[in-house]
Amino acid sequence: MRFLRTLSIKSKLTWIIMLTSGVALAIACAGFVAYEVVVFRRSMVLDLTTLAQIMADSCAVPLSFENEEEADRALKTLQAKEHIVFASILRSDGREFAKYPAQAPAPSPPSALPETHRFRDQYLEVLWPIVAGGETIGSVYLRSDLEELHERLRRYAGIVAIVFVCSAAVALALSVKLQQLISGPLLHLAQTSRVVSEQKDYSVRAAKETQDELGQLIDAFNDMLTQIQQRDAALQSAHGELERRVEERTSELQQEVAERQRAEHAARASEVKFRSVVESAYDAIVLADFEGKIVLWNRGAKLIFGYEQEEMIGKPLTMIMPERFRKGHLEGLARYRATGVAHVIGKTVELEGLRKDGSEFPLELSLSTWEIGDNILFSGIIRDITERKHTYEQLKSLAAKLTRSNNELQAFAYVASHDLQEPLRKVQAFGDRLKAICASGLGDEGRDYLERMLNAAKRMHTLINDLLLFSRVSTQANPFQRVNLNQIIREVVADLEIRMQQTRGRVEVSDLPTLEADPLQMRQLFQNLISNGLKFHRPEVPPVVKIYGCVVPSSDQPNEEQFSDKAMCQVYVEDNGIGFDEKYLDRIFGVFQRLHGRQEYEGTGIGLAICRKITERHGGVITARSTPDRGATFIVTLPSRQNKKHET
Repeated sequence: MRFLRTLSIKSKLTWIIMLTSGVALAIACAGFVAYEVVVFRRSMVLDLTTLAQIMADSCAVPLSFENEEEADRALKTLQAKEHIVFASILRSDGREFAKYPAQAPAPSPPSALPETHRFRDQYLEVLWPIVAGGETIGSVYLRSDLEELHERLRRYAGIVAIVFVCSAAVALALSVKLQQLISGPLLHLAQTSRVVSEQKDYSVRAAKETQDELGQLIDAFNDMLTQIQQRDAALQSAHGELERRVEERTSELQQEVAERQRAEHAARASEVKFRSVVESAYDAIVLADFEGKIVLWNRGAKLIFGYEQEEMIGKPLTMIMPERFRKGHLEGLARYRATGVAHVIGKTVELEGLRKDGSEFPLELSLSTWEIGDNILFSGIIRDITERKHTYEQLKSLAAKLTRSNNELQAFAYVASHDLQEPLRKVQAFGDRLKAICASGLGDEGRDYLERMLNAAKRMHTLINDLLLFSRVSTQANPFQRVNLNQIIREVVADLEIRMQQTRGRVEVSDLPTLEADPLQMRQLFQNLISNGLKFHRPEVPPVVKIYGCVVPSSDQPNEEQFSDKAMCQVYVEDNGIGFDEKYLDRIFGVFQRLHGRQEYEGTGIGLAICRKITERHGGVITARSTPDRGATFIVTLPSRQNKKHET
């Protein structure tokens, strides 16, 4: 009925009346014709059955005495019945005794008919028994065509067509006349509304012609026009103010529309990207209904499992599961349907999958649910992690080898540094004795050589001690415990008191947090940082080192994924010294890395490397920011609570 939507109200009413009348008339005519057909069929059956009874009575004697000529004469009386196409007299054993027409090929009459007659193909068949002396000696078989019935149906069709056309004409005339009772007021109302709309004249009123619902509609329309007229007058009085506000609001709306268009454009672009990603995804994306039957099977699923999409749509998910997982899957699905409780939905788990060729492989499954109306769908993103597992095992093996190699190198460095101490002490001891006993006999050049040798031995001794400290960060570490950084800093400042006096420096300490750490390594860490702040000061400028800290959540950290605890401690060590160019930031934390010559500032270049190693051992990070001649700030970030993996 969509075509009615574009028609006028008059045409709609006319069509509705005509369609209703036509359908009702068609149903009545169909019922009449059906009734007539049923009655006429019964009449035909009755007539043919009566004729068969008459023929049975007239042919009983000829059949009893095997008089075929008398039987033929009896059958020839059927010539007056133009619709009889075949008749025969059958013996009791079913053999033909006589037939009409005599030369016609005899069909195979049935030995029995339901209720003595039946309609088959284009014929009516009757089989009536011939009884003589209370005994059935044969039967009469008559076959009549249905031409009389067809002729009557054609006459009925003509009558129905004439009645239908005449009725349609009468209905059309009445509908054209009567629909004006409804369409007239509506068209008048539409004309009034069009005048109001085009001329903006709200004083126009629609004329009320009836007291029914249309009259009520016109009254309501006139009342609405009255209210609009009053409001229009009020609006006209505030037209200037309204225009100003409209302009302002229009500008705002334009901005909102522009922003919305940008948002919609971004959303469309995002959707296109999303669809592109989904279509090009190499991961398997499988969608199943609430019964666990697959309804979506993407190209990635085909590549991973080997099944074509046509093979999997409508199939259960258990087809891609090894046998040992199927029972658990079915139990979990039944539990979710019954209680809504699921163990793997919303999580990523590692399982085993079953390919078309029967081979199993490791996979990673991310399962979620979609609610579309009243339907719940399960979506799974499946990734073949065979290569990842293989790579993980290789990396695990390499990591074990690397750990073993690092431990061996650290042990070697410790042993080598320790074994170097003995000959070095002898060099220093004999050098001191040589200087004390034989200095006067060496001359100026000899004493200079001796002094250089002793200075080199001293530097070597300091270097070996620093190497020992660097190796002991891992080899001789202590268990973690609660450490008060305020106490650690106070002890470090006390140890550096002489250095502070020599440089006229000072250390300012604010309140610091408490955390889980190795207390000795914390002391070593901050002693190196504070000592550097006092050492690398500008000439004629007393060094000032400020130490302060805070506790922050791990989400505020740039490398959030490497912190397992939510609470992180940040400690800042700030100085006013010579600073450095930040392009050397990575270099300063390396072993034996120096940005200045040994003549300018003493040291071995291992201190910051030790700081970095201690920080990493505690699961934290150390970095710095600096500007040349403006000082430097070292930032140490450590977790307030340690994981077991960091302690080990």
